[in-house]
Parts: sequence; structure tokens; C-alpha cells
Amino acid sequence: MEGKRYNTIPEIGTNGILSNCKRFFYRGQRKLGMRLIINTLLCIGIFTDNHAIFNTAAERYYRGPGNSGITKYIYPNGQIQETTRDWDHVQLGIGEFAKAAQVAWTQGLDLYGATNKPAGV
Repeated sequence: MEGKRYNTIPEIGTNGILSNCKRFFYRGQRKLGMRLIINTLLCIGIFTDNHAIFNTAAERYYRGPGNSGITKYIYPNGQIQETTRDWDHVQLGIGEFAKAAQVAWTQGLDLYGATNKPAGV
């Protein structure tokens, strides 16, 4: 396989995967991919012991641009932003927020209570 070789797993996370995630993350993507990236960056931050990556992803969970934050993805009436699209995207979006909340929970950060309402409603 041609291309850049990484010597350690943290190098793969910080140099390989992270560089690709940042392209989407800082462009303010409003799609399901943003929720996938939030979860991925939380995990990379933990694995590489990089608090800046973890904290940036957690902040995006709370208050992301567009509809990438949980309080913008789930409307005050409980409707999900992608409800009118299809149920697959609704379930995937909620699932990614739930996975990110669980990852953060293991690190002592309560993202489950981000909206002070059950299940982000």
C-alpha cells in the first residue's frame, strides 16, 4: 500500500482520521455526518489524551453551527430536524447523539442532560 505510514495507533487517529474529520467539522456540515464526527472526535480525544479535541467535540454537541448541536437538531416541541426526511436518518441522528453522550459519560461529562429535558427533548 502506497502513501503515508503511521508508526502508532495514536498517529493514525490524530494524523489520519482527524485530518479528514476536521475538513467536515470546521465547514459546519449540517448533515448526519456531523453527528458521526462529534462521536469520532470524542473518542479520538480520549484515546490520544487530547483534551482540546474532546472539549471541541463536546462544545459542538451542545452548540454546533446549523443544526449540528443537539438543541438545534431536536426542536423544543420534540420533533427531530430530519423527521420529514425519513426515519432512518432520524434514528441514526439520535443514535449518534446517544453514543456521543455515552462516550462523554465514561469521562465524567454528562451530555445526556444537555437540554435539561428527557432524551434531549
